[in-house]
Amino acid sequence: MSREIRAFECVIPAGTAKAAPVTFSLAMPARIVDQIDIRIPPGPNGLMGFQLTSSGAQIIPYNAGAFVVANDERLTWPLTNQITSGAWALTGYNTGQYDHTVYVKFLLSLPGQPAGPGGADLIPADLISSDGAEAAAPEPIPDTGGTDIGLAAVGGTGPAGAGFETGA
Repeated sequence: MSREIRAFECVIPAGTAKAAPVTFSLAMPARIVDQIDIRIPPGPNGLMGFQLTSSGAQIIPYNAGAFVVANDERLTWPLTNQITSGAWALTGYNTGQYDHTVYVKFLLSLPGQPAGPGGADLIPADLISSDGAEAAAPEPIPDTGGTDIGLAAVGGTGPAGAGFETGA
């Protein structure tokens, strides 16, 4: 799971030629990019395109010289093994008569830390019962002098998903 979200708004001016695109810095500290979310509001209608780059080198889309051209779309790209320097940029053109904005969100993890649980068991295997029987309660965590924050039950009985909002 990502630890940070970095958000950028890149307004590509009207009349920016494809041969002379504008570049916006999306610089951040060194991070692992787990996912990139991009929103293009309605309006460009094929007259605007962009690339994600680093130090002048094209990263997305992968094919050299290509641009992402979108209109009224939300794009999501889960990524692995991308640059971790934080030296990202957006390069774009806009041959239309109106400025257009590209909204970019990076979902990030810190270097040296796994993006997710890293394969660790969130619930110890010996507490999971395949027959529906209640498993034994876990042993209490020994007091190490830290602050006891307690644990509260999540969800509850009822239909699957009880306790969670769907956003719908």
